[in-house]
Amino acid sequence: MLALAGWMMMLQPLVTNPGVHELELVRDDASTVLYTLSIPEGVQPSEPRPLVIALHFAGRDRPHFGRAVLTRLVEPGLRQLGAIIAAPDSPGRGWNHPDGERAVLDLIEHLSKSYPVDSERIVLTGYSLGGMGTWYIAARHPETFSAAIPMAGAPRGESEEHLRTFVKLPIYAIHSRLDTVVPLAPTEEAMTKLRGWGAHKAELTVVEDVTHYETAGFVPYLRDAVDWLRDIWTEQ
Repeated sequence: MLALAGWMMMLQPLVTNPGVHELELVRDDASTVLYTLSIPEGVQPSEPRPLVIALHFAGRDRPHFGRAVLTRLVEPGLRQLGAIIAAPDSPGRGWNHPDGERAVLDLIEHLSKSYPVDSERIVLTGYSLGGMGTWYIAARHPETFSAAIPMAGAPRGESEEHLRTFVKLPIYAIHSRLDTVVPLAPTEEAMTKLRGWGAHKAELTVVEDVTHYETAGFVPYLRDAVDWLRDIWTEQ
């Protein structure tokens, strides 16, 4: 955790007031990452907060495209955590690509140096394309995350070695039976494998009444993950 003086010094030029903000991370050797940041009430430098990284669905028809998944789904779903939430824009080739992967990791590093982030409570989540990216990035960097919550996104070409990461890394998948864009079956198959391998913190919530494009309809199901996350953090 950063010392008080250091945190204030680094935070001074940054946005500190509660609310949703559209920001950018300028990188010297790569393209600028646009991201939307939600800062909860009462953030204090002496009280580290969880950090949630939310990966957006396909599209990118406007700058700060990640704002939609943050405001419609992730912030209302995980509000009780009092977490700092950041939704980056994909660099352009999706999340299952080194460019998207690096953008996520660079943003985490930046936010961890700039805000009072608890490194033991960093969560990766995402919807649809972002759900697929959650499986991909979390499997490749399990040391970075305390949990992964993919929504409406199945594993996509992950090797058995990467999938086995979730035997130890807690995962809470949310997927609809009515999803005709990203079918439920591959997610069910992955979770069955994980349980067969002895994963005790691999949960699957099957949604019965929401279609793929009803993103906000997943809010109550994401809220159900809050107690699951708190239990995991308590056990750490």
